[in-house]
Amino acid sequence: MGEGDFAGDYGSVQDRNAERSRFHADLAESQWRTLGDLLERKGSSNPRSMLVAVKKFVTGHGKGLGSAPFLLGLRAFLEAQRGRTECVAWVLSPAVFTQSGGEIWMRDAVDAIASGADRRVDLEGDDGNDVRLSDAGKRLAWSLPLQFRDGDIDEVLSQIPSKARLEDAGCGPTGEIVRHGAHPPGAPARTAGTGKRRGCRARCCFLPFLFVAATLCC
Repeated sequence: MGEGDFAGDYGSVQDRNAERSRFHADLAESQWRTLGDLLERKGSSNPRSMLVAVKKFVTGHGKGLGSAPFLLGLRAFLEAQRGRTECVAWVLSPAVFTQSGGEIWMRDAVDAIASGADRRVDLEGDDGNDVRLSDAGKRLAWSLPLQFRDGDIDEVLSQIPSKARLEDAGCGPTGEIVRHGAHPPGAPARTAGTGKRRGCRARCCFLPFLFVAATLCC
């Protein structure tokens, strides 16, 4: 091989490396734009929507490598809120959504949390500055609405694999749970409880009446 051939090969390797670098940079930029668009979407935020979105995520991505940490974090967030009169918040890096799977994973993961929880920009630490999602120090935060009852939480939790099963993947939960100072300023206390006991009690009281009525008719 001549000296000119070696120089040509070296140059072609450099060109290919530069091309790969541009490809990955463009891909990363596209992912950040997609995440920004997803976070800006204004959909319905309620327990039923979250139940459906979490079920969809677990069905479609539950066995993915990046799903176990996300689901562990989501489970920890929901369990931390249950029974408390003050809101807690789930704070995590935006990179969780861009580096754990493809764009479909990202969309379904954002839906799983944003379909039921409220974005808490006041807890994201930007201090009013327009911090890019791609910045290393950027954080995203969510908390459940006050009307989200413990019974609603239980229904969503029923769609998420158990903590022990998720930990079999050898990973911990994504993000951190903020328990103090996360309640919306000036908001009333959250009403804990399932929100379903009254109906259950009414049915339980009605059953003996049906039994007595049936006995008398016979």
